[in-house]
Formats: sequence, C-alpha cells, structure tokens
Amino acid sequence: MRSEGLTQHENDEGFTLLEMLVVLLISALVVSTALIARGGSSASLRVLGVRLAAELNSARAAAIAKDQPVDVIVDRSGRSYRAGASKGVILQGGVRLRFEPAHTLAREETSRRLVFFSDGSSTGGLFKLAELGRVFAVRVDWMSGAVTLEGGAR
Repeated sequence: MRSEGLTQHENDEGFTLLEMLVVLLISALVVSTALIARGGSSASLRVLGVRLAAELNSARAAAIAKDQPVDVIVDRSGRSYRAGASKGVILQGGVRLRFEPAHTLAREETSRRLVFFSDGSSTGGLFKLAELGRVFAVRVDWMSGAVTLEGGAR
C-alpha cells in the first residue's frame, strides 16, 4: 500500500536553514578570530589610548604629590613611552605613537617630551596612537594638565 501526501525524495539537494546558520556562525568566528589575532581592531587601539591616559594622569598626580616636574617621554621610533619613574610601555604590532607638543620650541627634545609641573599644569600636547590608518588621540591641556580622550583623529 502506497501512502499519499508528502513523500520524501532520496535525491533532495540544497541546504537546510540550520546548516546555513552553522556555516554563517563558523565564518563569523573565523573572521573575528583573525581580526583579534592581528591586533587591528579599533577597540584595541582604544584600550591603548585609555591606558596611555591613565599613565598620563598618574604622572600628573606624581608631579603634584612630589612637588617636582615629571616627564613623559615617547621614544624616537614611536614604539614605546615612559611616564615618570614607570618602567615604560612597549607598543605591540604595528601601533605607533606620535606626540605633537602644544608649543613648538626650537629644541628637538621637546618634540617627544611632555612635562607635568608641580601645580598640575603641563607643557601640553596631543598624543596620537595609530595603526593601519586608524588613529586614537589623547590630549593634555597645557594650562590645567587635564587629560582627555579624543577618540578618532587625523
């Protein structure tokens, strides 16, 4: 006896919705893992910017507490920086740091050095973290020494 109605074909071709969702999920995981592995996400640049801002705030607090100037120095290659007596931070991957002083002086040394003074003020300037065309900026006000995150900048 043969049943009528829905019949199952042995040669069904195509994918079910569940199979398609699994493939999309695996693809998304592979892409996100690749982005994280190469360190190129703008989120990681923001994390570095927040860390830099914390180091700058710490250097300012140390200048006030010790009643003496504290230097923040960016190395010539833009691959690391040191704030005060800290051991320094080495930037990983293709991240570069550039410092643009608020006041340009004739000496080369000032193009890579910011100073916080004992009254909380500073020489001021803009720190730019850059990687693969993305930029995250941290500004230090010269008058107040206040550190602000500016996010994307050019």
